[in-house]
Amino acid sequence: MLFVQKRSGFTRLMLLLAVFTLPVQAAPFVPDLKALQQVLQAKAQQPATAVALLAQGNQLLWSYGYHPQQTLTGQHQLVIASISKQMTAALVLQAVAQERLSLDAPVAHVLTKDAARLGTITTRQLLNHTSGVGTAGAKPGQNFHYSNEGYQLLAQVLESIYAEPYAAQAARLFQRCQMSASFAPTTAIPVSSAVKLVTGQALVNGQWRAVNPDAFALQNVPAGGIVSSAADLIRWQQCLYKTDLLPEFQRMQLVASGSKRNNHRWGEVFYGLGIQILKQDQLLEWSHGGYLPGYMLTLLYYPQFDLSLVVWQPQSGDGKNPAQDLALQDKLRAVLRAQLISANTNKAQTSAGAL
Repeated sequence: MLFVQKRSGFTRLMLLLAVFTLPVQAAPFVPDLKALQQVLQAKAQQPATAVALLAQGNQLLWSYGYHPQQTLTGQHQLVIASISKQMTAALVLQAVAQERLSLDAPVAHVLTKDAARLGTITTRQLLNHTSGVGTAGAKPGQNFHYSNEGYQLLAQVLESIYAEPYAAQAARLFQRCQMSASFAPTTAIPVSSAVKLVTGQALVNGQWRAVNPDAFALQNVPAGGIVSSAADLIRWQQCLYKTDLLPEFQRMQLVASGSKRNNHRWGEVFYGLGIQILKQDQLLEWSHGGYLPGYMLTLLYYPQFDLSLVVWQPQSGDGKNPAQDLALQDKLRAVLRAQLISANTNKAQTSAGAL
């Protein structure tokens, strides 16, 4: 079934172009690598079990890898948890660009068997977590309610309109973005088939236990089950933000501020279409996190600097306090942000002095 993209809010989106369009040339930035290294390798403490990569464009500026039992690099694979939502969102927006879907039409037009349950819920509402799916009493389009089920439904929409499995669509996306370590697991190609997979550890009843990589529900792959690597996630951000993977109109909608996330530990975080958005201290940040038993991730992109940071740990807590579990990754983010804010300030002062 064919749907034509509605251009409601077109004027607002055109205004957003001035805010979100990537700079022709990234702002100069020389990171303090020692400060970043110290976060993960503090003196008198065991180095953090983690992988971290910092890149400007395609140029790697800094890498870190440590595991007490093996050497970790940016090539090692893991389940990227909710960062998977970015890939699903990109596939949906490609369908929108091809006029196979409309962001603002009810998905019940495609998923006809679930029409009574889905009602007026739109593609956009599933993408930006305002559909209310999975939240008792929530009404579509009103408030932010994080929903993995919403992204599972989006995958069903994609499979319906293309008559092709989600995994096959994702495989083409990864090929297009030169992400050779990435795939959407299936029964035939399980998570454990990843050649460089790092088995995660989860805290269960106070004990660290290895996670069975094939225990994750396959139905949740579009929302949180894709396998990738840190190096591929750097490639992903370049592909998503700096190439013609999406037409300009769809790419700008991807990062247009939607609903505010509830009580996010970073502050005024908004959610676009599979992307978190924060503008604070004159610094624009596009991001997503991921948290599954055995894996914790943070993926950041700063368009003013064309700068990507990915950090992941093959371990997780018991899920009771994710913010505490992610404290190390948040600290690394804070150190990098401080450097970027300082670089912005220095640039502004230099420009003012030149007037």
